[in-house]
Amino acid sequence: MSNSSDNNGNSLDLSGLSFGPAWVRDEAKPKDYSSYEAKEDRPRPKRGGRNNGGFQGGGNNRDRGGRNDRRPRDGKNFRRDDRRGERRFEPVAAPEGFTGEVMPIEEGLDRLAKQILQTARTYSVFQLARLVLQSRERFNVGLKAPKGQKLFRNNVTSASFLTKEEAMADFWTSEAKPKYYQEVKKEVEAPSGNFTKVAKCSKSGVYVGPPNHHSYQSKLRELHRERFSFLPFESFQRQVIVEEGEESVNAWIEQEKFQTYYAPVSELPAPVEGEEAPEVDENLLIKTRAELERHFLDNYFAQVYKQVPISWVPSSINKKLLSPGLFTLLKDTISEERRYPGKLASLMCRQLSGRSVAVFKINKKLNAGPSRPHVLPAIETLSDKPKVLLQWALDNDGKGVDELWKDVLPADVSEDDKASWFHDFKWLLTQGFVTLFEDGQVFYSKKVETNEQPKKAEAPAKEETEPAPAAETPEALEEETPSEE
Repeated sequence: MSNSSDNNGNSLDLSGLSFGPAWVRDEAKPKDYSSYEAKEDRPRPKRGGRNNGGFQGGGNNRDRGGRNDRRPRDGKNFRRDDRRGERRFEPVAAPEGFTGEVMPIEEGLDRLAKQILQTARTYSVFQLARLVLQSRERFNVGLKAPKGQKLFRNNVTSASFLTKEEAMADFWTSEAKPKYYQEVKKEVEAPSGNFTKVAKCSKSGVYVGPPNHHSYQSKLRELHRERFSFLPFESFQRQVIVEEGEESVNAWIEQEKFQTYYAPVSELPAPVEGEEAPEVDENLLIKTRAELERHFLDNYFAQVYKQVPISWVPSSINKKLLSPGLFTLLKDTISEERRYPGKLASLMCRQLSGRSVAVFKINKKLNAGPSRPHVLPAIETLSDKPKVLLQWALDNDGKGVDELWKDVLPADVSEDDKASWFHDFKWLLTQGFVTLFEDGQVFYSKKVETNEQPKKAEAPAKEETEPAPAAETPEALEEETPSEE
């Protein structure tokens, strides 16, 4: 298909077709705009984006409570999502004075250091930091409280909270609960009465009971505290649906026929292999949730929830295991480090130095490699293969390692001889006479001297170069803020 006309006169002429409204079809009477005067001060309606509430002025109804209105109407911190008929609460702000810190996992640092030493390549520390931040499985986040405050940390699940009340709410779903208390189900008298409908939690499938039942509100509060404490109560309440019919009512009655009690594991007799567990003594049973919480607070709370100034948690931790404000702090910390990983780069300098990896600066950029650049007094002191390799690096500074092997290796080189060349090249890298970067570029140390170049001729060049990186230490590197410039 083409936009050009047909040479045979078969092209379609659409000029005679009118698709507009009737008032624009009469071409014999064109409108005369010669007397039109523009009004300079006439206000123009502001038009917003499709998802930003549509028109914010003029004659559109969307700014008067229409379908796309997103402004809160009762002062609460939420926005309405009309497509789902629910309200989304805004995230809670991070607690004032608390800070976050990113730390790579120990196993990852060990593998990273091993890779650097085995390949003898030099990497930018900032690139390594960004590599760590690419996956949540590679690092943890430390949530640090300000001086004088502490966090409640679950030593079983790493869950961390600002208050004791939040920690107690976590206890109901924590892996620590079955370690201290055994659930005991006993049959009780079923509810009696004429019920036609019951409320049910749509998320957990648990029946709360008839809305007009005397225990409805207390059951609703207990379910929220036990399983959905991470949600505001109003948000949880919207998940409750009402079902009508005999089938739903009977399902609720069957659920209420059995009551769950708790018995302290430490007070139960030790099980005997091959025998059925004896029936729990009635005097040991804790019959209400309030009693269980009091018992846990008095006996085991301090063992499970330690008060710590800093809590290290996995970066992929479920938000249910953190206070809402701490979860916001965790996300903000990760986002800030991904924007500019300066703090993580400084920390990795210390961690890699402790694993026998050399950390040094080249052109004011932090690097990690097998060795700092070192001085070679004279190239003639080397054996034949290392001398050829170093001479190539001197003559082809910045070229790729593939070009090196293409130029240096003989055409009929054997596998054993090739391995010898590789071994000598790696020796030059581990001694710091040559640097091989992660992108394959080969550089020689700017401190290399040859017999053909007298030391006096090198004096001006030494004044222009930076101090020898070998004199740098991890402590000295930390005195300056890492920079990628």
